[in-house]
Amino acid sequence: YVHIAIYDAVNAIEGRYSVFAVRPTTNPQGASMDAAAAAAAYTMLKWLFPSASAATSPLASSTNF
Repeated sequence: YVHIAIYDAVNAIEGRYSVFAVRPTTNPQGASMDAAAAAAAYTMLKWLFPSASAATSPLASSTNF
């Protein structure tokens, strides 16, 4: 799931390939692909491992998620 989220997040910006799971609802022109990949991975990992949320909280606060 994590890699699918990263793929769709980066592809939403780049737009060269077909959508796999999620079609964006906003136009992400000028967005950072690195930031999109990191945010997608963080969001999915937080969803997959909610009990590890305390361990990832410092990461999120240091990266402004």
